[in-house]
Amino acid sequence: MGWKSEYNNVENIMELTLEGVMDFKTLTEAIFIIVESAKNHNTVKYLADCRLVIPEFGRGQIFELINKFFPEWDIPIGSIVSIIEPKDIDAKTKAEFYVYAVKKLGWDADIFPNRKRALEWLNKH
Repeated sequence: MGWKSEYNNVENIMELTLEGVMDFKTLTEAIFIIVESAKNHNTVKYLADCRLVIPEFGRGQIFELINKFFPEWDIPIGSIVSIIEPKDIDAKTKAEFYVYAVKKLGWDADIFPNRKRALEWLNKH
């Protein structure tokens, strides 16, 4: 398994799907690539389908991702991330921590039970 990303030109969003066991290096690679692609498409909106991801990284690494890598990658303040809720309880807890942390730094994020609700929220911004 792993990840895939694509640009949705109808919604003007970057979509990222994370599946299976995911280590921190793979997560970092996936996010870096989607951020660079978002810049090329001039969008700050992201939809992350995390329903089937099983994280093999901790909260400390999520914090490192947000506090170290996001500024290095020049992610614009005002970026918006809509997450489709993970089924795995550990993944859900880590997604909730991610949402909390990015909100503290000026981005907006939230978690939704399905794609429809995630897109509705994302398109309101």
